[in-house]
Amino acid sequence: MLESVQIKPSLTSADQLELGSAIARISRADAIHLNITDGHFCPNLTFGPALIRAVKRRSPLPVEAHVMATNPETIVQWALDAGADAVIFPIESCTSPLRLANHIKSTGARAGIALSPGTSPSTIEYCIGHFDMVLIMGVEPGFGGQALMDTTYGKVSRIYELARNTNPQLDIAVDGGVNRGNIARLAACGARSFCAGSSVFGTESPNGAIDRLRALAMGR
Repeated sequence: MLESVQIKPSLTSADQLELGSAIARISRADAIHLNITDGHFCPNLTFGPALIRAVKRRSPLPVEAHVMATNPETIVQWALDAGADAVIFPIESCTSPLRLANHIKSTGARAGIALSPGTSPSTIEYCIGHFDMVLIMGVEPGFGGQALMDTTYGKVSRIYELARNTNPQLDIAVDGGVNRGNIARLAACGARSFCAGSSVFGTESPNGAIDRLRALAMGR
């Protein structure tokens, strides 16, 4: 049985006109996940640095900024300036992942790298030891409510194997399609963090959903 996992609700799936209320209803989460998209890397526009600042004022929970953009270096800096506690950027659009990771960590924030569904874990094998987190997209980035792709389980297992000797403390996260029916299997493959959107905000009790997801991932 796992000692701990992290459940990080994604505000993209919350009622956008009631974000203050939504944040209050996820007090038992481990962090708040914010997707920052540019309409180019993926076909959607979501949040920006202003919301990071607003969430930091409203909640004591860490804020995790997931940058999905064609110019991650610029937007990562905006997220850091806004106070993000962790910043994740895509391997697919970053020209110098190690330099950007080192910059993020130099500010005291955690550095994460994300893999889209079509990207092989082998693309980050050379740099996996330099990151605090690897985030595996279980759906095509951009919109919530999609079903988890079956290929996600194998990618989680592969990242776990790659990190076992070089970075055993690596936080392996899954974003997209996480729900009660698959979180235990994802945890068994090596995932320890779960960015849950619809499976939290699509319920009557988001805090209750968080507790249930955490318990399932821990084999309870």
